[in-house]
Amino acid sequence: MDHTTLSDRSRVFVGLPAYNEEEALPQLLDDLEGALCRAVARGELRGSVQRSGGSMATPFEVVVVDDGSTDGTAGVLREAVERGRPVHAVFHEENRNLGGAMRTLFRTVLERGEDHDVLVCLDADNTFEARQVVDLARRNWDGANLVVASRYVPGGGTVGVPWNRRLTSFGANRLFRMLFPIPGITEYTCSFRAYRLSLLRAAVREWGSDWIEEDGFTSMPEILLRLSRLPLQTAELPVCIRYDLKVGPSKMNVMLNVLRTLSVLARLRFGGRRGPLPAVEVSPLIAD
Repeated sequence: MDHTTLSDRSRVFVGLPAYNEEEALPQLLDDLEGALCRAVARGELRGSVQRSGGSMATPFEVVVVDDGSTDGTAGVLREAVERGRPVHAVFHEENRNLGGAMRTLFRTVLERGEDHDVLVCLDADNTFEARQVVDLARRNWDGANLVVASRYVPGGGTVGVPWNRRLTSFGANRLFRMLFPIPGITEYTCSFRAYRLSLLRAAVREWGSDWIEEDGFTSMPEILLRLSRLPLQTAELPVCIRYDLKVGPSKMNVMLNVLRTLSVLARLRFGGRRGPLPAVEVSPLIAD
């Protein structure tokens, strides 16, 4: 299927797992809606999208999982929905951590979307540029069913990230790349990715609805490694992680994340509840 045909049929879902993001969310929702509306104006997204059965739908929707926030995040989301903004909100009564939020996010989007639709996930703390959501979706239309934003390819990088976070991320990514090499992929821990919904549905068929076992930040490499067991066409795009624009303190416990990363490496390498991961063959698509 060519780029034009697929983009004409596909909705773009933007997925945001959010915990205590009352300050960051209003600006991020504005930026996302602006970037996606400009894509519609440029003709990159249709003004409405044909659904199975002949119905029409809006070309994009922002799906936010409020993961038991204790600040005003829920109020921000309810106001956005009441104002008729393209936002669908799901609320956890208690915090389930990033993995739990991702399980809910995937399940919700699969219920609302069709196989050829695209889900672009990113953090809700303003550390990524909203305009790149369209860039990741475009590479999905070009043939990739998984597109990863990477700070480790030319044009990528970080601004304002504390040294201990940079060191932890660099070490974790090097370990994952050595133990579980995926052709064309340099970034294993960043959450900024675009998934074709057909790929996520295949994961549910393979491992069940709760196929993400990890609850914390280590759910990100686990998701990538699980999906690498399936027929995969990958692409990477450079991203700059902008910690200088981040609103509020980091929610990552660096030392705990190091220990959990080592535990995930051991479980996936040598076996666990679902067994070890074998060698993988993936077809990379080269980013422009």
